[in-house]
Amino acid sequence: MAEKKSNRKKSNQKRTSGSGTRSGKAKVENPPASVPWKRRSFWVVALEEIRLAPRVWHRVDRLYTRASAAQIASDLRSVIRRGAEHVRVKGVLDGEAWDARWEMSPDGPDNQFAIWVMYLGRPD
Repeated sequence: MAEKKSNRKKSNQKRTSGSGTRSGKAKVENPPASVPWKRRSFWVVALEEIRLAPRVWHRVDRLYTRASAAQIASDLRSVIRRGAEHVRVKGVLDGEAWDARWEMSPDGPDNQFAIWVMYLGRPD
């Protein structure tokens, strides 16, 4: 028996019947009148917590590559000199002084680095 060959090109795309569950248009309506949701960066939350216990070292609960850990620590240390608007870490405020260190993570996977941060306060 001869095999039938199709002249149609093979594609990696999934074939659908076109009857998806999504309607043609999105509904136009206002969101519920509850407390507005505010997106907060990891660093905004972490730095707020660290400010509650100044002059104490805190280990940040994330691991980074060597380059990222070095850059974040450098940015935090230079806030007092450069100003908050020139630092890539969200959550720092103008006039704050921070110290930061980075090191190979003591309990993480290889090539992952931890950051320790200390809030020094405002030199006002």
